[in-house]
Amino acid sequence: MKKTAIAILILLIPIIANAEGVIKVGTSVLYGNVEGHKFTMFSAELKYEQSIWKNFGLGFGLRKETRWGYSGYYLSLYPKLTMPLSKKTYLVTSIGAEYGIASSDYDYYSRNYDPGGNLIAQKWIYLIQNAPIPFDKIKGNTGILYPLATISCGTRIWKRLVIEMGLKIQMLKFGIKSCSLDHETWQAYNIVDKKLWVIIPSLVVHIGYRL
Repeated sequence: MKKTAIAILILLIPIIANAEGVIKVGTSVLYGNVEGHKFTMFSAELKYEQSIWKNFGLGFGLRKETRWGYSGYYLSLYPKLTMPLSKKTYLVTSIGAEYGIASSDYDYYSRNYDPGGNLIAQKWIYLIQNAPIPFDKIKGNTGILYPLATISCGTRIWKRLVIEMGLKIQMLKFGIKSCSLDHETWQAYNIVDKKLWVIIPSLVVHIGYRL
């Protein structure tokens, strides 16, 4: 098996060496709505994409949500397929995965009080962390790893420059916990504890330079 993998890699080296690479910078605007919890996030992105064979290639990306803090950093890896539409325009599709440290903007916590100021209900919506982060002092899963898909339309605007605009779809899993409270006995009722997958769309714009 190892010898086969090495042989395949050797055969791919001349193809990859002569293939075209593209560096892209851009931004994205993410919009989510999870049972009434609405959030909008802006991100800056840097990508490198390498064609492998004809219209097929691989891409690697770094995304940072434009907010302060150590969170909101993501790495992505994806195969892509480019389909020419004309001499200058083309369609790009990809399916991959994104890994990173999610920001707290995905989470939501609310409390409801009666006219007397007594707590009568509370609700917590949170993005489920499902992946470990290397060298993290906190044990367990503190990162996220979720699938994504993109479709973009691109055009050559000047020599090696291209511009692409499109849509990215992420599948994220959220947890939802809520309950009502009897403020006299502090007993909880109408308890909800569930998990659900939510489709989160983003609008993306990139400017690329062909190497």
